[in-house]
Amino acid sequence: MTSPADELRTAAEKLRKLASDATPAPWTWNRWHSDTCPTGCDDPSCFLLIVGSPYGPVGDADVDRDVFAVERSVQERGESDAAFIAAMDPTVGLALADWLDTAAANAAVLTWPNDFIERALAVARAINGGAS
Repeated sequence: MTSPADELRTAAEKLRKLASDATPAPWTWNRWHSDTCPTGCDDPSCFLLIVGSPYGPVGDADVDRDVFAVERSVQERGESDAAFIAAMDPTVGLALADWLDTAAANAAVLTWPNDFIERALAVARAINGGAS
């Protein structure tokens, strides 16, 4: 059985690598219309929502700027998805990784059960793909 500290460290390491390999922040989001859209078009079915970074491509998209395409329309809650993805950029991932490392360091010294460690373990297990 894996210890709570090991689970927390594993998640911190995974998250730190993912955040470090990602396009640097800040990320933003916006609607993107194709060249065939009429001017002023607001039809939710004819545009994609994109998350972009001024530092380079975020993912891959067939558009003429550095963006990541969220291939969902606003009818499918795509705007909420795009805003969430942009908010969870690599700076958030690195901050969460640091928090998980702090929780791992405290896991052995705090009285168990502990709300701080339980919450950190819930995050770690989501990152690691499930409970240990």
